[in-house]
Amino acid sequence: IKEFADGIGSNRPILVFEPDSLTHATELGTDEQNDRLTLMKDGLQLLTDNCDALVYIDIGHSNWLSSEEASKLINKVTNDKVRGFAVNVSNYRATQESMNWALQLCEHRPNDKIPGESDGKANKGPRAGRFWGEMAEQLVSNNGHN
Repeated sequence: IKEFADGIGSNRPILVFEPDSLTHATELGTDEQNDRLTLMKDGLQLLTDNCDALVYIDIGHSNWLSSEEASKLINKVTNDKVRGFAVNVSNYRATQESMNWALQLCEHRPNDKIPGESDGKANKGPRAGRFWGEMAEQLVSNNGHN
């Protein structure tokens, strides 16, 4: 992972970390699960400490874990440089279903901010809490920097 991160360097690709590995950890025995979570946490730390990639943790899909269980798993491996989480990476759940589940997951993650969510009409956007497409596009084009 260190060599991979070194190769990325100051480039800023979007990376989805370990599709399905975190959610599959729930199917392991306690010792194996702890080992996997430790390896994932260490791997994320190496990656985020050694490159400027925009890192998101894969957390499965809406028909796998409850949003609360998913949030607890993310908390076990994340660090403050991880940008957020990705859903439905290697599955075929409906977009609306995936969005609803991701929003429920966000309710358990008060420190993650929803990209493109309006802060209110004061900034000429829709009412607070509504998705604001123009703002989402601006965040993506600026890599999250205003």
